[in-house]
Amino acid sequence: MDPNILAAVIAGSVAFVKALITAVISVLISRSSIRADIANLQLEQKRALTQKLYELRLSVYPEAFDITQDIGKRGERDDKEIKTLIKNARDNLITWHRKRAGLVLSEKSLISYYDLKECLSKQPAHRDAYTAEQLKKIWLARNAFRGCLREDVGLLYEEDSQYSEPYEST
Repeated sequence: MDPNILAAVIAGSVAFVKALITAVISVLISRSSIRADIANLQLEQKRALTQKLYELRLSVYPEAFDITQDIGKRGERDDKEIKTLIKNARDNLITWHRKRAGLVLSEKSLISYYDLKECLSKQPAHRDAYTAEQLKKIWLARNAFRGCLREDVGLLYEEDSQYSEPYEST
């Protein structure tokens, strides 16, 4: 074979392989770049949804704090006032949960809500009077629920973590 033709064939083959390798590398880089862009877009969407969830929680949760403010506290109240306060708190909490709050509670907050609702739904041990033990359970359930709500909006600090742990009812 003519050396000039052989040199041309070799040069053409080398150029073709070089172009092929360059194309494959470009495709791989493009795919990687597209995947990274998709991942970033999904992350941005997730952040936007998370931000919206936080905003909803911040608009809904204060009502729960108002409802649960005085439950479990005896203070200067007589037994009848405590019974009325607990019944009203339970009813208001159920109404609060039926609205938007039921959609934005985290799983942990939802469990705490049901624990608190259960404590508030129990009848007084004595005819019209809650025992100190019942009030303590209500107080602990209240604190656990409020701690979970704080945690949901990122306001829970380490010194408050004792209230976020679910209590064990006996």
